[in-house]
Order: sequence, then structure tokens, then C-alpha cells
Amino acid sequence: KCDKLGFRYPRGESYYDILARLESVMSHLERIKEPILLISHQAVLRLMYGWLSGHLTREEALKTEVPQHEVIAISYDGLGGPRV
Repeated sequence: KCDKLGFRYPRGESYYDILARLESVMSHLERIKEPILLISHQAVLRLMYGWLSGHLTREEALKTEVPQHEVIAISYDGLGGPRV
């Protein structure tokens, strides 16, 4: 469990597996200019938040607290502009 990105849970997936699965989805989301709502598991949301925030490394994204039963707003213009 020292390698949190690469550790694969029994009958589950690693963070690397999630990243591979999310790559095409995130490329699409980056181009959307309308508000969207993302609902997912905490592990997936950590990686998506890190990706969309633009300033977190993968390792930092894994340490991000993602509260349950709350809404997190991320402003992103889809054109490489400032992310809040």
C-alpha cells in the first residue's frame, strides 16, 4: 500500500486504472462550456478535481478531501483560462 497510485484493491482497480478510464472522459469534459454535474465515487472525484483544478499533481489529488453529501463548485472555462 506504499504506492497508493499503483495499488490495486482485491477485485478492484488502482488509481492508475481509474486515470486510464477517465482520460477520454476528461478530454471531453474540458471542452464543455455549459455547467455540468458530476456524481461519482470519492476516488474518481479526487482525480477529476485534481485534473480540472490544473494545479494539483496526481499525488496531491489523492490527498484531497472530498466530502460526502456535499456539492463542490469548480469554475472552468474549457479554454485553458483560470480555474477556481
